[in-house]
Amino acid sequence: MQELYLSVLVVFFAISALVMLILYVQKQRDYRKLLAKILKDNEKRLEVFEKLDYSKNPSIDATDEKVLQNVSKLFEEDKIYLDSELNMKMLTKKLRTNRTTLSHAINTNYGKTFPALLREYRVQEAINLMGNSKYKNYTIDAISSMSGFKNRQVFYRVFKRVTGVTPNYYRQILNIENYSKPE
Repeated sequence: MQELYLSVLVVFFAISALVMLILYVQKQRDYRKLLAKILKDNEKRLEVFEKLDYSKNPSIDATDEKVLQNVSKLFEEDKIYLDSELNMKMLTKKLRTNRTTLSHAINTNYGKTFPALLREYRVQEAINLMGNSKYKNYTIDAISSMSGFKNRQVFYRVFKRVTGVTPNYYRQILNIENYSKPE
């Protein structure tokens, strides 16, 4: 009778181990699919930024075009968005323009508000940092700060809104993907 119980117990553990293995493999596949989707979405966002040609937009005048060129320079080259204190007022001073002109130019060209544009640039910076092996041992708080966010809660909320996943989850997926790539 004891042998029967022992046999049943061994079979139970074997089946449990098999089920856990199957679930683990499925979870790994899901991680890879999600990472691929996130990376594809990020590539699409970057393509949209690169393809924007405000010179063809009839509602953008010469003033808006000049402002947009300066905004683009400040964001792309100077990475002004990394300053956690950056706001519309500071940017208007830097550009020597007014809030209305700047807001109109950004809204017309990018189809979003200044805060939304700022958040997207910061999240993209965080994604770039997390994907860089140089920063793989940095904490999420450090990545958040380096990306221009003032605090962790805002970073988590914004990151999830933009990417669809939390920063920790994104990093896990990225680590799994990097680990599973053959060298």
